[in-house]
Amino acid sequence: MRNGYLTVGWWRGAPLRVHWTLPLGALVLGGGNFQPGVLLGFTLLVLAHEVGHALLVRRYRCRVISIDVHALGGVCRWSGDATAIERAKIAWGGVDAQLALFCATVGLLACFGEPESRIPSQIARTFTTINGYMMALNLLPVAPFDGAEAWKLPRLLAARRRARAPALAPKTVTQKAVDERLQELARDPWSGKH
Repeated sequence: MRNGYLTVGWWRGAPLRVHWTLPLGALVLGGGNFQPGVLLGFTLLVLAHEVGHALLVRRYRCRVISIDVHALGGVCRWSGDATAIERAKIAWGGVDAQLALFCATVGLLACFGEPESRIPSQIARTFTTINGYMMALNLLPVAPFDGAEAWKLPRLLAARRRARAPALAPKTVTQKAVDERLQELARDPWSGKH
């Protein structure tokens, strides 16, 4: 155990680590009662969220350093040179994974009904109700939540579209001017006129 984390596995060379505080988060989500299904569901939910980030980190040829799960959620630690658009997409990766888990659970519940035994019922509640609250919280547009980076994506994509538009227009704009504008936007998407 190092810094309170226990390595419980590996994901493509990166350690999967669980912090000793993880059961405390599940205890709070369980309304102050220890519920083993909530602990398991919360752990899997956070792990899915962080792996969602990790998949996009690797897609953009960056390196996943570790995937950590703790009482307040988790962290996908990574390094590399991602563009502003890629960083925003990586931020969306966690919520996308949660949404996929939510939809799959709702689909299973629609097909097979509510579980009758206690632990599967607790897991289903964690994957639906608690998951919904966690997605909403995580999309708040303030640090340290993913929303602080994720909500930049629409503006970045619009700026990229506007920068490319002159190249498609009948005006005489050189490709060099378009490339320079794209580089300027990559450095600071919030600057200048668009």
